[in-house]
Amino acid sequence: MLATKVLELNKVMIVGSLILLPRLQSLIQKTYWQKAKAIHLMPREQRLILRQQNVLQNLQPIKMSNYRPLIIAGLILDIGQGGFFDGIVFHQLLQWHHMFSSIETDRTIAGMELNTVGDGLFHLFDLLLTLTGIFLLWQAGRQAENSWSGQVFAGALLMGAGLFNVVEGIIDHHILGIHHLKLGAHQLLWDLGFLGSVGLLLAIGLFLIQAGKMEKGQLTQ
Repeated sequence: MLATKVLELNKVMIVGSLILLPRLQSLIQKTYWQKAKAIHLMPREQRLILRQQNVLQNLQPIKMSNYRPLIIAGLILDIGQGGFFDGIVFHQLLQWHHMFSSIETDRTIAGMELNTVGDGLFHLFDLLLTLTGIFLLWQAGRQAENSWSGQVFAGALLMGAGLFNVVEGIIDHHILGIHHLKLGAHQLLWDLGFLGSVGLLLAIGLFLIQAGKMEKGQLTQ
């Protein structure tokens, strides 16, 4: 029963992300072209007034503005935060696995010592990524030519969490096999369900980034 539910949930998440992403992209493009068409159909005098008010300029790429530093900072920051979430929730609160659970059980003193060291190294890596993300965010804020948007930053954070799940789900769970999300008879289904969240995080993150850029007329940045 549990295996069936996990498998069904995994299918829903994967199919939902495949359907959601093209529709989100289509919605962004449709909204943009509706705005462009509405301005194009205005009388010439009114369009000239809008141009003087810099409204039309919002439809053109602004070379002096740049979202890349903000996006990179958000990605790095939430890869680290995604690791902290994984470590706190799955390693400590739920205790579903530790860093080397598939190599050495934590039911012995030696095994617990090994897994405790592994968890500590994992959290140290998360801390370094988090500090790097904070530093990059600070650097981005110091440069006046960089653009700022709460939506873009939130989207970058979600995509960072999705990228963490890619690394954790593919490398640690499948390639290295050092641990699985939840050990047991249905561990493969749990691992696949974990990977199923990647599509949703990346799709929603990309939508927020594109929506934030569109508000500022930065569709090409």
